Amino acid sequence: MNPYYSYPDISLWQLESWNKKINPLFGLIRTLGELPEDRRGVDQLPAYQRDPEEVKVLPGYQYKSGSYDDPSVVEQWAKRGMQVYSREGGTMRSVVFTPADAAPGSLPLLVIFHRESYEDPFWALKTLDIFKEDCSLAAEKKSYAIWFIVTNNMPDLRRSYCGMLRYDMTDEIDTERIYLDVRLLLAHGQKLSSLEDFRYILDDGTVAPNPDDCMEEFEGYPVLKISNRISEHITPTFTSMTTEGQQDGTIDFDATYHSETGKRMMEAIRIEYDYDDFMDPGVQAIIRDLGLECECGETEGSPWALLLPKCAMEKDGKELPLLAVFCGKQAMITSLTFYYQYVKIAAQGECAVLFLSGATLPENDVPHQIICQVLAGYPVDPARLYVSGHSHWGHIAQLYMRKYPHMVAAAAPLGNTPGIPLPEGSGEVILVSDEDIEKISQVDMPLAIVSGCCEAGCMFPVNQQAKGFDPGINVEGYAASVEGRAEAWNRRLRSANCPPQTLEEIKAAADSPNKAVRELGIPADYAQTLLLDGFEHYIGDFKNRDGKYHLRIVGAQNMPHMATPAELDLAWSFLRRFARDLVTGETIELI
Repeated sequence: MNPYYSYPDISLWQLESWNKKINPLFGLIRTLGELPEDRRGVDQLPAYQRDPEEVKVLPGYQYKSGSYDDPSVVEQWAKRGMQVYSREGGTMRSVVFTPADAAPGSLPLLVIFHRESYEDPFWALKTLDIFKEDCSLAAEKKSYAIWFIVTNNMPDLRRSYCGMLRYDMTDEIDTERIYLDVRLLLAHGQKLSSLEDFRYILDDGTVAPNPDDCMEEFEGYPVLKISNRISEHITPTFTSMTTEGQQDGTIDFDATYHSETGKRMMEAIRIEYDYDDFMDPGVQAIIRDLGLECECGETEGSPWALLLPKCAMEKDGKELPLLAVFCGKQAMITSLTFYYQYVKIAAQGECAVLFLSGATLPENDVPHQIICQVLAGYPVDPARLYVSGHSHWGHIAQLYMRKYPHMVAAAAPLGNTPGIPLPEGSGEVILVSDEDIEKISQVDMPLAIVSGCCEAGCMFPVNQQAKGFDPGINVEGYAASVEGRAEAWNRRLRSANCPPQTLEEIKAAADSPNKAVRELGIPADYAQTLLLDGFEHYIGDFKNRDGKYHLRIVGAQNMPHMATPAELDLAWSFLRRFARDLVTGETIELI
């Protein structure tokens, strides 16, 4: 690493450069995470003295959230008309407590911050016990929901609450009526006006001179209304490459910053540093200057944006591939910058890129409606539909591929595990059954999984036990043991109609003369190491039973839970090789 390698805006890798973008509620949320709480003797209750390892095999244990959601407790609240369940997202955990069968957008939300140890499988049950009176009152009234945001025995210094409160809302919540419980602050004799790094923004956009005057009462609680005040304009493209991102603790961040990877990423980061909205004239000008046309729409409440090379709109009969990228309900500018290399690939006339919310999958098919609408209404080739997405949205892309295998030509999930854990041990919302695997194995589905070698999920090497550095990640859900990871990998091979590998063969990959095989931790039929943008990328290709290399695994050196430009380049270089015969369903090799 050459610490003198520089480029314009390299200073934006320093967090202090983003102070103007930090959510103004941060000082309050941090303080709530620091103040002592009354645990009310809950830790000593007999129900919580059981061996945690024994609890993890009981019905009701959730691998995604690392929580034992005791079915009897869930049923107890269900009899009182309430839904209760634990959640995990963005390394943060929460307990949702809401009236059953509420109409969409009908319920105000009370947000309560709380601390528990994520290593304790009883963390959600203890939360319910500590706040039993609050839950009983909500069950009695059935006029509002409670969301307990539970931090890992420390303040939310990553400001993960911004993402949770913006993107993870359940459908029944009225986003114009969100209230933050401030009882803990008042119980310690503190005032809002005395907090550092905290500002309360009024409805007119100005800063409240005395935020204590802005407190109000909601259902008997002293609260601060936080609706429309939870935006964080620090791009995840930036935070993923800092200590706030999901990573295993082995990354050399300076090496990334002083590299071509850092330089290429900064081009996208600068856009979100300058602008907060996708429709800002400046952002639209950037898109136009790339030679792209932007078409935006909304289907049944799900937004989408299509970026087409201008040449495709000239009606010359040429149809381009369509790369559908599944995203969350986040602002489109975040999708634009996170997947900026896909945008630049489209700008070169290679494809059209569709950003769409996959939040409604698997419950219904709004994303499918959007894709069909775009295929029918724009100059794109239905035979070359590719799907991609990062993290949870990579799993959504795989779900879509399994639901519509005869429409999808190839898929490239990003930041996903190379294997497919068993449903009973999976840490994902999207569970893959043996029936799912058998069904997709009957289709020749080209698939490339591109992930960082330093992700918090500890994807690689497969033949080593997951380290689990990041306490917010339940590594057990990634098949933490070597045996579990090998089993998950063989489920992936089976889904791709590839021959199985024995545990001994997988372990032996550690001694391979091929570096890519050693780093991936799995024997490959063909493996290579490519140096791209200053870092090695380990590529393993696997032959299916028909002798075709249609499964690819890529691990990026020194990279966290992030999609770098080089990773997106590698994903696209794989996708573009394939088309789908829409009559026979067969895969067509283009390159």
